[in-house]
Amino acid sequence: MTILSGFLGSGKTTIIRRLLTYACDTAVIVNEFGEVGLDHLLLESADDNIALLPGGCLCCQARGDLARALRSLQDRSALGQAPAFRRVIVETSGLADPGPILQVLLSDPLRLSRYRFAGLVTTADAVLGAGQLAGHAVAQSQVALADRILLTKLDIAASADRQRLVEALARHSAAPVEDRASDAGLERQLFAFDVGARPRFRAIGTGHGAHDGLFTAISLGWTGRVELAGLHAELTAFALGV
Repeated sequence: MTILSGFLGSGKTTIIRRLLTYACDTAVIVNEFGEVGLDHLLLESADDNIALLPGGCLCCQARGDLARALRSLQDRSALGQAPAFRRVIVETSGLADPGPILQVLLSDPLRLSRYRFAGLVTTADAVLGAGQLAGHAVAQSQVALADRILLTKLDIAASADRQRLVEALARHSAAPVEDRASDAGLERQLFAFDVGARPRFRAIGTGHGAHDGLFTAISLGWTGRVELAGLHAELTAFALGV
């Protein structure tokens, strides 16, 4: 089992969607912040082994929901209601501190005895990542606890942005930093780890709701056709406070 972490918009779902196009033996558990989950819908067409944890953040409710989702995947597969799988990726919310999740996996092995924890992979946005690390403690925790960091959005990032991110990552983490690969290379990045090379001790946070008060989520519903250009304009105006 691999935990996939990374700040909002850093490309976690894109990575999983790419992986599922050829790695059919992988199940995915998606956790999202907000009332309405979307990432599992983006992944649904690629694979049937998708479990969505109900609203909230894994950092706030890791212990019970994660164990239930893992058992559900096993039961569905055993009953023939979902494809067989041999690996699991847990995609955390972009606002989740991975510390409490790691604490569950490392301190309560009996609860998850049918699974072996492989490692924590964190995605870092080559365009916005340096600013996210400077402004958000959660982003810092995500890279500090990582076993591997994958740089994303390199196709649209300036070389100076990439360099600033690499320098910022070095201040917060000793984990190896790699450009996101594809196909077999991506599979290795997500599942192959040198356990002996990991730090002997992890500083795992136990606090809940590190993002409380900093972020809010709203959901809007309407009927009828949605015009993409109009929606984009409205969202831009909302973000700018117009």
